[in-house]
Amino acid sequence: MRFFNAGRQEKLSSKPKRSENLCPFREVSALRSFPLPAAGAVVPAAVFTAIVVLAMGVGTRAKDAVATTATNLALGRPYTISAYWPDPLFTEMQKAYPDTEGKELTDGKKASVQYSDPGWQVFTRQAGRRIQVDLGKLAVIKEVRARFLQSRSVGVYVPRRVTLYTSADGQKWVHAGEQATQVGPWNPRVQVEEFSFRGLDAEPASRAASTARYVAIEFPVDVMVFMDELEVFGVPLSEEEKAAYVPAGAVANVPMAVPMPREEVSPEHPAGYAAAGSPAAAGARHIVLATYAYPPNETLGRWTARDYLPYVAYLSEDGKPQDWMFDSILLAPQGSTPSGRGLVGDKPGAAANMEDWQWLLDETFMPGHQLDALQEAAHQAKQALGDPDYKVKVFLTLVYPSPFQNAFGDLDGDGVPESFAWSDPKVGPEKALENRVAAVKWLLDEYLRRWQEKQYPDLELVGFWWHRESILFQNSPNDDELVRQVADLVHQAGYKFIWIPYYGAAGSYDWWEYGFDAAILQPNYMFADVGRERLELAARIARTLGMGIEMEKHWLGGWNELQKWIDYLAAGVEQRYMQEAVIGYYQNYKDFGEASHSDIGTRRLYYDFVYQFIKGTYVPIKLPGMN
Repeated sequence: MRFFNAGRQEKLSSKPKRSENLCPFREVSALRSFPLPAAGAVVPAAVFTAIVVLAMGVGTRAKDAVATTATNLALGRPYTISAYWPDPLFTEMQKAYPDTEGKELTDGKKASVQYSDPGWQVFTRQAGRRIQVDLGKLAVIKEVRARFLQSRSVGVYVPRRVTLYTSADGQKWVHAGEQATQVGPWNPRVQVEEFSFRGLDAEPASRAASTARYVAIEFPVDVMVFMDELEVFGVPLSEEEKAAYVPAGAVANVPMAVPMPREEVSPEHPAGYAAAGSPAAAGARHIVLATYAYPPNETLGRWTARDYLPYVAYLSEDGKPQDWMFDSILLAPQGSTPSGRGLVGDKPGAAANMEDWQWLLDETFMPGHQLDALQEAAHQAKQALGDPDYKVKVFLTLVYPSPFQNAFGDLDGDGVPESFAWSDPKVGPEKALENRVAAVKWLLDEYLRRWQEKQYPDLELVGFWWHRESILFQNSPNDDELVRQVADLVHQAGYKFIWIPYYGAAGSYDWWEYGFDAAILQPNYMFADVGRERLELAARIARTLGMGIEMEKHWLGGWNELQKWIDYLAAGVEQRYMQEAVIGYYQNYKDFGEASHSDIGTRRLYYDFVYQFIKGTYVPIKLPGMN
């Protein structure tokens, strides 16, 4: 959840903090000052070394000797590395482990299992990588090996899969195989996994794949992937064999298998933004996140009708409704609970249980606050604007059932609390998944039951938001399947399922694979030390992959934050997401509403400009002294 750091709760102020979306940026300072960081903690090198265990390949990955006539044809050969979605920040982060002279992946030197070993090459986010090596000559390829490190405690994960391609000319390629990980990014054991593609020349049907000069592998990069070597064992063709060679079965020039939402979509032929008002987004155009349910400060976390009115309606300076404002309200719990456990808890003992989820339900339907208050604000606006048929769209939040929770609560009435701990041999991955899905179903059913009881006449429940901002492949063997099954539950109930991943988040580049109807991308420009090109990059990704864009207001109010806010607004015009896309709006607690009542300068920047943006009439400005 964005409001609290996934690894540690912020206590510096009562303001909500980004969490998961800070993950890639937390890693920057650590990457620049060796050793590498954790996904939530930093493990001292001495402690880390003490727990290191070496485990070479598993199952079919076992390192067997190849034919004595085969040699490593990739040794010392040049290669290229391409990111699926290049990004300057993530590229900079990788420089802590430089690839000396561009040869370390084919120098024949294997790294140790210590993540600080400079023999490892680092790949950070950017969706995935393609590594292509030129063997210099046509050869019969017998085996291809690629080695990766799994070190979960420091955020280094083996790729979920590796795909192999071969080519005789570097232009036309053969899909020569794909292997799923046998170790898994969820594995807590420090080890090496070697993906080995063997027997490529064993059958006549595979000769097109086995005779090649170029070999390429591709793999997803969810957070950080460490790789030390790419080996290609084979036998060069003789002059007679080269003369007789006839390429077959190759496919025309597909440089990278970048995931796309539809077959006809490509970076050159983008899908277009998730359209404002589209059925996939339940007709929503402008969705504001209303942060609520904050035990440390109930005034901040509980909304009244007065709080909601400037969101539902555009208010004049004297507080009177003039027009409709945000058409959709997303009730976004900030993450902490009265028990001290977290709705995003990713450690044993820190994850929310059924009692905490019950508290969230009670907060959501609290008499006189939250949804009750939103209903009253909508009613007041409808009367003032004379629009009796208008309804405010509502999205509610489905909380992530943490696999670190081993006693969630008794869902089935047998007196035994359900466990989500897949690594517990008494539970196992399949039963843990079943229990996790059952918990979300209970929450969904409770939302719907209470909504029906309330019968809000001026509100329309249209969908549910998935609370976590990345697909947590590292948390369990089936976190992706968890999301798919939750999507099925939402769809069976007749609602839309939306997601707002942070920039570079695992799963964000193939968001449609997990059952979401719509995804809105966080640029995270406001919260990172990056240039304005981030807004352009985020817009290009969203436009290509059919996503919406999130506008992000900082909880701070300094000059830098103000300039960035103006940049967001300008980019909306320049990149056309103001005109075309479904937009999400992130804010501090009630910020836009407070701006509506504040001095004219603040009101104009954070309320009047937002209204103009919603209406599509905003014209970019430059304030005095701004770049």
